[in-house]
Amino acid sequence: MSPVKLDDRNLLKRYWKPTLEKLNIPYRQPYAARHTAASMIIENGGTLADAAKLLGHKDLRMVASTYGHAVKGIQLPSYN
Repeated sequence: MSPVKLDDRNLLKRYWKPTLEKLNIPYRQPYAARHTAASMIIENGGTLADAAKLLGHKDLRMVASTYGHAVKGIQLPSYN
C-alpha cells in the first residue's frame, strides 16, 4: 500500500477553513497553529524541551527565542 499524498489545497478547503469558520476564528495560515501549540505547552507547565520535541527542533535556544515569551524569567542553560 502506498502512502497517501496530502493535498494542501484540499486540506485547507475541506478542513482548515471550515473549522476556523465554525469556531468563529479569523482566517490564519495553518503554520500559526505551531506557535499557538508551543506557547500553550509552555504556559501550561510544559518545558522548552517538550515544545521543541513537538515542533521537531533540537536547539532549545531557538525555541526559547521564538516561544519563550510564554515563560516569565526563562533561564537558558549555559553551554560554556
